[in-house]
Amino acid sequence: METGKYFIPPVAIAGNPILQKYSLLLSEFL
Repeated sequence: METGKYFIPPVAIAGNPILQKYSLLLSEFL
């Protein structure tokens, strides 16, 4: 699965609650 183009830096996720929830949703499907 190509995940490179969807990669978000952990720092950006830590500063954005919406991205935190989005990354959690992604991790459930990966």
